[in-house]
Amino acid sequence: MNKLALTALEQRVATLEDIQAITELRSDYCFYADTGDWQKIGGLFTDDAGVDFGPFGVYNGKTEITEFFRDRIPQSMNFTMHMVHNPKIHVTGDTATGEWYFETPATTSANKGFWIAGKYMEEYVKVDGVWKFKNIVADWYYNTPYEMGWAKEGMIKIP
Repeated sequence: MNKLALTALEQRVATLEDIQAITELRSDYCFYADTGDWQKIGGLFTDDAGVDFGPFGVYNGKTEITEFFRDRIPQSMNFTMHMVHNPKIHVTGDTATGEWYFETPATTSANKGFWIAGKYMEEYVKVDGVWKFKNIVADWYYNTPYEMGWAKEGMIKIP
């Protein structure tokens, strides 16, 4: 194998490793959100990260994002099971973008079941060799009571 081909192969492998690391970042987020590990979820974000969680609000900076998960989520939800799929990840050096569909069966703190689904649109940055979230926007497709289903009720705000 000539040097040019080897360099191209090394770049392709590095990109695949970055995509895998970003996939694991998204997976860690889902597990930490569902298990209530708020300090660990905060560590997945850059210091100046931003999130837009639609009906749950907009939060800026790692501290505000961590406080959102620690203080707001337990007040409104007592069960979530994030499922993400169909990732589209594009890496450019130490930055990347991604899109993921999400589905989240959930139960409110009043024990009311909900169906939640949409798409995450994300920006990532590699900090000291570790991929972190720079920005997340959740585009909600539906958020509806379990008994109504997504076709009858559509998007409503979770209490």
